[in-house]
Amino acid sequence: GGTAGSSSAMSCGSSGSVHAERAWQAWHQRQHQQHLHGSSSRGSTTSMSSTSLNAQIFVDLVNEYQYLTTTFPLPTQSATFGTFAGVGDALAQRTAAAANNQKQQEDDEEEGEVGDDAAVAEQQQEIMASAELESSEDPAANESSSTTTFDGERTSRFVLKGLGAGLIWSQWYPLVDGWSDVASSYILGNPTLGMDDAGTAHTVVKTASSILMEQFIACPIVYSLWDIPVPALLAGTEPRKIPRMVREKVPGLLVDNAKVWTVANVIVYNLPVQWRVFAVSVAEIFWATIVSRVATAGSSSVAFVEAQDSLITQMATEKREKVEALSSSSSSCSGSSSRA
Repeated sequence: GGTAGSSSAMSCGSSGSVHAERAWQAWHQRQHQQHLHGSSSRGSTTSMSSTSLNAQIFVDLVNEYQYLTTTFPLPTQSATFGTFAGVGDALAQRTAAAANNQKQQEDDEEEGEVGDDAAVAEQQQEIMASAELESSEDPAANESSSTTTFDGERTSRFVLKGLGAGLIWSQWYPLVDGWSDVASSYILGNPTLGMDDAGTAHTVVKTASSILMEQFIACPIVYSLWDIPVPALLAGTEPRKIPRMVREKVPGLLVDNAKVWTVANVIVYNLPVQWRVFAVSVAEIFWATIVSRVATAGSSSVAFVEAQDSLITQMATEKREKVEALSSSSSSCSGSSSRA
């Protein structure tokens, strides 16, 4: 009986320990799952709070800019345009430097295949010195020929140009908004069309008339009196050269304006008037790369191309003379040997 009692007690004790161990494992597993769930919840909460913070910052910036454009419209829009014009010119310098460096490498490789490297290097130095001497008369050309350094003065001039352009365009957009309303009423009010000046028809006609007025009224005036002359004069170009620059470059800029800005202006002229300068300033980054290259282009590139052509011609002539000299010397040697 004692043995049976002790066996029963041992089995009960072992069974109890097994149950306790299983209970402890189950509790530990639940704690682990709760910890994982809590970590994921905290991670998602942190992510959501970060997203909410970024969204709130964006909303605050928009509200602040809206307040500035309403309270201080001219300084705000002028500063906006000037900042983006400077960024666009900096990108233009970087793009032009990369393109010129690549072209220079290709020219060096071609020259290495034509003749002796030492002679080519010497002639290249002479021609580059000649090109620099010719281009020294045009300071604006010297700026565009720099491919290794960033020209901060040139960018500052485009920032100054952008400050003035911001003032001009901030006055243009309210003006053209009224003109396009009148044009839409006149066109859609024509009895032959039989359309109401409202809804989609009004929006389409107003947008199209605004774009046309900008292309054929605003742009020729702004390019001729501001965008081309101001950067050129600040760069040191002689005033007597400005009319010729305007005549040569305005037609090309108008074509580029139609290509680049027509699609963008469909969006711009459907924004609130106070936001149009900001939208144009963003697109100005790309447009300024075109304007800055055109306004600062000079004769140095032409002189360099002509010098390169002269170099190639001279090298070809010298090579031909060497071949003729070798052939004549070999023929004279063969003649003397035959006489011997």
